[in-house]
Amino acid sequence: TVYSALGLRDACRSLPQSIQLFRDIAQEFSDDLHHIASLIGKVKSED
Repeated sequence: TVYSALGLRDACRSLPQSIQLFRDIAQEFSDDLHHIASLIGKVKSED
């Protein structure tokens, strides 16, 4: 889910960025995911 992807991104951002895998995930899982999650949250709260 989007929320799982955000959790993974945030976890990788807190890990050593000297490790390429963590750096790639932190960069590629963009802030657009946060925007999508915010929109989903708004839709769910209107139900």
